[in-house]
Amino acid sequence: MSTPQITLLQDWTKRRDWLLLNECDMPPEHRDDCRAVLTLLIETHAQNAAAAQPCPNPFRPEWRPARRELVIHDHSHGQIVPVVRNETESRERIQNVLQRLKKLDLQSSTRVPESNILSPATPLAGSTVLSDRERKEEERPQPPAAAKAPPQRPVLHPLPVWAEIEAAISQPWTSRWIVYQRIESALNQRKALPQKALEFLQTRAASSSVDACVAAEFLLRCGGEEAMKAALRAWKDRLRNQGADYIVQRLRLVLQNNDTQATAVKLIRAELGGDHSLFRLELLALLGGLGTLEDAGYIFDLLRLPRSSDEHPQERAAMLQALRSIAQNGRFQEKADSQPNAAASATGPAQ
Repeated sequence: MSTPQITLLQDWTKRRDWLLLNECDMPPEHRDDCRAVLTLLIETHAQNAAAAQPCPNPFRPEWRPARRELVIHDHSHGQIVPVVRNETESRERIQNVLQRLKKLDLQSSTRVPESNILSPATPLAGSTVLSDRERKEEERPQPPAAAKAPPQRPVLHPLPVWAEIEAAISQPWTSRWIVYQRIESALNQRKALPQKALEFLQTRAASSSVDACVAAEFLLRCGGEEAMKAALRAWKDRLRNQGADYIVQRLRLVLQNNDTQATAVKLIRAELGGDHSLFRLELLALLGGLGTLEDAGYIFDLLRLPRSSDEHPQERAAMLQALRSIAQNGRFQEKADSQPNAAASATGPAQ
């Protein structure tokens, strides 16, 4: 039996009312602040078209997540996770979550992802490789000519210079400046690079070498989700090893591009489960600026978590600030942006 779908506005109201109940498991020191922000959300966006959209992850008071990974999985997949009854079930659930997060990467024709969603074994940037499921969909009988088929994603074939880049990287005696010259030649033709080149730039940008700035700038010139992942990895490693320097701030711009906002938010959500507390602070600040109204419930569920040993002293304050920024910005989801006016139907035209 399916539960009735509630709107974002109804979900915010339900969360705010729950904060006054005795069974509320929100840390007491954050209840008043959360209630104030939820009140701001309700009063500011009660007439907002986005607030009338269905809530993909409605509030469940009985669900008590014990780890960040469970919250991330629940909100990333839009699925209802059953209540965890004991510690053994919690450990098993977390292992299942980590296995499913591995499958978020696009499948490569030559290499299979081995680690988490930001693993280095990811497909070539600029190429679009169909997964097994998508390939089976293509093999099905085609609909009649009158029916409008969905647009197919173009497959971008590798450039000849890509082979030269990979060969130069593989030879240890080749100067890295020669590699940079060939990378620049490739980027002048197309804003895409082979995966080995992205890994090279990621490693150099995260290092303390004099060419770190050059590598970071080349990452900024790349396009596509794989380049964003490489820049995010370099940002994380450099922040951990070098601190918040100029190059870290430059790499941060990769996730602030309006054209790739949806992909950036997806990556930010996944990386908030990492073990680098300073990096999580940076990601929360970005989520506050890039997130949409649907992300309010996600941050609220993160605030419900019990304190962890690797939590930064300012992390809870950063969550509240991100929640407040989302309430003030009131960004629409993509489907809401496509609606011509507030009187449009709940399902707007496809992007």
